[in-house]
Amino acid sequence: MAHCVDISRERPSQGERFFLDTSVLVHIVHPALSLGIERQRRAAPYAQFISDCKRVGAEMYISPLSLAELASIIEDFRHKVYCRQHSSDTKVKEFRAIASERRIVVDSIQTAWTQAISFANCLDHNVDAAAVAGALDLLRRTSLDGYDLYFAQLCHHAKICNIVADDGDYSTVDNLIVFSSTGF
Repeated sequence: MAHCVDISRERPSQGERFFLDTSVLVHIVHPALSLGIERQRRAAPYAQFISDCKRVGAEMYISPLSLAELASIIEDFRHKVYCRQHSSDTKVKEFRAIASERRIVVDSIQTAWTQAISFANCLDHNVDAAAVAGALDLLRRTSLDGYDLYFAQLCHHAKICNIVADDGDYSTVDNLIVFSSTGF
């Protein structure tokens, strides 16, 4: 089991290394997803922690797969907004074909990614047969979902033991320290 740390009580130090899970990254780089009082309350400690990391010179990392997960989250959000605004049940594939909406989605993803790599280093991430085998092993032993399986492996290979996440999935992984505000 991972060790869990409350980020509202812990301060990063210079030289510490943190992997940022997409569950946190999305609140920082796509504020529309943090609308509403509860979501803002949830996002605020992560924004402060990332700001503290930058201030003290702690290192932050993401994966190239973070882009894929972030893109899916942003597209899903924009699709729901579109359907709600147009009282529509437009399917995702149809939504992607609407040029004006596609531009909004692509611009939002590009802006979010540009912002993410402005404060976090993108680690090289080789997703090969060995990575798949490792992911399947983690799947049997933990509660991680698809992307998180690869992120946990990446942290292990990069010798990063600190992960900032907004969900409890990583708490089932040995040798990780999970920094969170959710208190799982």
